[in-house]
Formats: sequence, structure tokens, C-alpha cells
Amino acid sequence: MQGVIHGTNGSSSDGKYTASVTDYYGTGQVYRGNVSATYTPRTKINGTVSTTGTTATFDGVGIPVEVFNYDLPASLADVVGNWNGSTVQGDTGSIAITSTGAFSGSLSGCNVSGQLTPRISGKNVFDLALTFGGSPCLLPGQSASGIALKANATDGRSQLIVVGETASGAGTAFFSAR
Repeated sequence: MQGVIHGTNGSSSDGKYTASVTDYYGTGQVYRGNVSATYTPRTKINGTVSTTGTTATFDGVGIPVEVFNYDLPASLADVVGNWNGSTVQGDTGSIAITSTGAFSGSLSGCNVSGQLTPRISGKNVFDLALTFGGSPCLLPGQSASGIALKANATDGRSQLIVVGETASGAGTAFFSAR
């Protein structure tokens, strides 16, 4: 397990959580698995995640609402503008997001474009539609879907995290700050 892990189809009851997971490696490979954990809401979580025949344990604490408040609706106004950062594959560059959520940019010469849409659930997550340009992109001409979220860093900057997967199962993640 390395890179970014995203859980889907989760089930939560009586302090227990299970979900399917997708593990996005820095190489672009994507592996599927599962997570099983116990938790105290907004306080702590402990469990195991298994992908590719490997199991790892984890312990976590709740993120302060000043850093990321999941219960607020995602706001396009919070992400409008330029974001500089890098992908999990090591590409660097920037994207520019408009007030409608449309974005475009270049990451190590790979042109990207797409759309961020606030999640219909009213939670603080954006749905992502992403298209890669031609060469030198790692995934030339392919489209990806996924999620994005904005959080506040402890140094006072804002962070934007974008994670996507193509129909063929390749994944990427973009980490940026301003």
C-alpha cells in the first residue's frame, strides 16, 4: 500500500466500518481491496486495510473542523483560482479553476482539463471529471473520474487534493497548496 487509498460502498454501524478500497500507487497502478475498522465519530479510528495480498494496520484521530469540516457543503468559491502542486507520480505544475468548476492546467507538460462539481449529498467533497491531453501524459487522451476536497493546512495555506481513476483502472492524485 502506497500513494492514496479511497473507500467506497462503506457500511457503518455501532462504531464499526467496512468498505471496498482502491489503492492508487505512485506508479499509476490501481489495486482493489477492503478496509475494516472501529471508530468513535470525529475522535478516532483503528483498523486494517488489505490490498494486493498485503494487510496493514492503521490508527487515526479526527481532523479538527478548522482543517476540514465534512459536514459543510463543498463551495466552488473556495477553490476558484490557481493551484500549484504535484501528482503522486511526481509531475509538477498547476491548474486553474473557474467559478463554474471548470479547470485546465499543465503538469510536467501534460495538459489536463475537467470539471469539479459539489457533491449532491451536501458534504464537503467535489465530484471530479478529468481529461488528459496527448503526449507526454502518462494516460494520453484518457478520462478519469473521482473526487476532490479542499482543506486548511496548519501553516495557514489552503490545500486541494484531487484523486481520479480511468475506466481502464489507472489512477492519479494531485496535491496542491496556495
